[in-house]
Amino acid sequence: MKYHSKRCDVVVVGAGLAGICAAVTAARAGALVSLVEARSSLGGRIGREVRFPLEDGSVPNFAYFRETGLLDEILLMDLASNFDGTYESRDRVFNDFVRSQERLLYFNDLPVIEAELNERKDKILSVTGMDVLGRSRRRFMAPVYIDCTGNGSLAVLAGAPGEYGAEREEYTKSSPLFGSGATVPESRFAITMEIRSAEKPIPFAAPSWVRLRWEDNEPAARLPFSESFLFAPQGLHLAEWAAKHRGESPPEASEIAYAAWDYIKNRSPFVHLAEKLLLSWYSLTVLRSDGFRIKGEESLTPEELEASRPRGDHIAMARAPLDGPTALLSSPVGRIALPGQYGIPLPCLYSKKVRNLMVAGEHASVTHRVSACLRHPPASAQLGEAVGLVAARAALDRRQPRTLAKPNYVEGMRRELARLNHSCGPDPVEDIDDLARVAKITASTTLPCCSLEHPVLPATASPDNRLLQFPVITDSIEGIDLYLEVREDCRLKVRLLEGASNGSTIPGDCLDTASVDLSKSSGQWVELPLQSKIKSAGWHFLEIEGNMHVIPFLQENAPVGVLRHSPIPDNKATLRNPYSSYCPVLPALPGPASGYCFRLSPKQPVYGVENIADGHSRPGRIPHIWISEPTDFKFPEFLELHWEKPQIISRIDLVFDACLEYAFPPHPSVLPRMTIPTIPRSYRIYRSGESGHWRELLTVEDNLLGFRSHEFAPIETKAIEIEILSTHGHHRAQIYQTRIYP
Repeated sequence: MKYHSKRCDVVVVGAGLAGICAAVTAARAGALVSLVEARSSLGGRIGREVRFPLEDGSVPNFAYFRETGLLDEILLMDLASNFDGTYESRDRVFNDFVRSQERLLYFNDLPVIEAELNERKDKILSVTGMDVLGRSRRRFMAPVYIDCTGNGSLAVLAGAPGEYGAEREEYTKSSPLFGSGATVPESRFAITMEIRSAEKPIPFAAPSWVRLRWEDNEPAARLPFSESFLFAPQGLHLAEWAAKHRGESPPEASEIAYAAWDYIKNRSPFVHLAEKLLLSWYSLTVLRSDGFRIKGEESLTPEELEASRPRGDHIAMARAPLDGPTALLSSPVGRIALPGQYGIPLPCLYSKKVRNLMVAGEHASVTHRVSACLRHPPASAQLGEAVGLVAARAALDRRQPRTLAKPNYVEGMRRELARLNHSCGPDPVEDIDDLARVAKITASTTLPCCSLEHPVLPATASPDNRLLQFPVITDSIEGIDLYLEVREDCRLKVRLLEGASNGSTIPGDCLDTASVDLSKSSGQWVELPLQSKIKSAGWHFLEIEGNMHVIPFLQENAPVGVLRHSPIPDNKATLRNPYSSYCPVLPALPGPASGYCFRLSPKQPVYGVENIADGHSRPGRIPHIWISEPTDFKFPEFLELHWEKPQIISRIDLVFDACLEYAFPPHPSVLPRMTIPTIPRSYRIYRSGESGHWRELLTVEDNLLGFRSHEFAPIETKAIEIEILSTHGHHRAQIYQTRIYP
């Protein structure tokens, strides 16, 4: 047997989203990184060998929820490059991305089988992987190791303390959020299976060794599988086992697949739909809910997620809902929404005993219910990016991760992460080095208000209430006009609501109510006598009573902050939301959302140039974005930043609007748009010369990304101009943040 040894700065075990983000971030931070994966493909549970969905269908109580940073870079590249919308093409995109990184070495088909420790058993000296054919071993030595396996297998090999399974007190205690008297759930096991058509009827019978009968499964697990099959029989489906099973060993992937397919083919009410269908593939990996979790300096609890209080050591943000006793592994059914996004502290992401071991994913130091939140692939990616930077700094500066969690170090980590467009929590990280904060900023044009005054398309008639979200920064609202089609004379009731106190995009207290008599009309502006003093700037809502005779009009490409919400159906088994009876209507295609046509009095000047230097790189309580007036870009839209005295600068960061209210599809798909239309396609940056004339600093063509960082040799200047020359189809220039550094 051949033996190979490799020394590096950081070893990352597991190449799912967490591992990819950890390895790439550490390598970009200057560390030499080895990324070790047991499978032959990248992406983990959203890769071609497992094919679990990126999203589980749950929409959080903050509409602009999508993660930024490295994950958004990866997904935007996948959107633009995955031409055939397959997992095979996604694997190619992942490979192109990982293998093109400097200082990053990728080793696949190499399960890690051993961890060598020092005499005190508190430090990993090396890890060893054996190739799948058993012909060679590779030994990796580094100052810092990151476990991104999803099941904590490296932590277990290293003897890191931790625990398995559910914690009884999380489910049995009385709480307004969780309910009382709940029982500890059974372990869940899930696979992905693919169904395809056949030219003739294909019979099927489950093998005799299959221990599972689908009818014995929990109804909560059977229902989503049946609904998925009925909605689109051909394609990918999640099959989950949530009941007890015979035998001591857990269900195998084949048992779950064959039990589900045997039911569909032979005993279900839709046998006729399955007659000419066949089970063409299923994932060999079984995902389970009872995995290992390390013991860190702290353990994150559901109560902390619910409170979502800012902390100085939060280094990543997540948004997935909490598990209830009947929750599934990859479905909103049985899950409970939280009031907003929440931060993850650094002391939960390294082992308390094995001091050079960090983790990213559901096996962090958290309770069982919180681990389900971190199982969400975007959350794992956020943890990977954060841990990757901390690991690189620990290795290069010869410090331990726990040292970097101390207050005098962790703020520097948070600042570095924020400069990568990574969100450490719902609140922004202050960056005192950003020269844009002290610049005088002007713009070519600015969108004067959030109103939508160009009715194009009538919405559908509905007996349900409608909700329109918009930002308010004035001291009062003096009136709202709504463009309506009225099919019969009637009376319409409306309410003005303020937003939630935590900044989430959910309605709060009622500020005013009104009723208006409407006359039949094919379309007219209707004045709503709503008036109120505004308690605090932020999201506000117009609630329109359900009425089949009244139809509002829609306008596409609404500016950031304007969004429709619809009632959560009472009869649909889905996420339970204790905080709101509405959910946002998200855009179906990459791009901005739509809104109901309305006019506010007074106008709300929320899109001014001051937003690009206020420290926010995404919406918070208000949009925090500069938006130009509509344009055809025959002439560029631009921003100018001026200083009284010359400044030495060497880096400019730009955060564009990548439509954070858009959710990427759960599985790879062919979409009519392969770019986000609001992202600038081409732009140019100028600096002011000694004589005051503008000199070109750089030009970017064919940009696809929502975040761009430009570094160059230091220059001295008193002004910077950023020209937006074109977008990928949007008719306005939109920038969240411009940061400028010495």
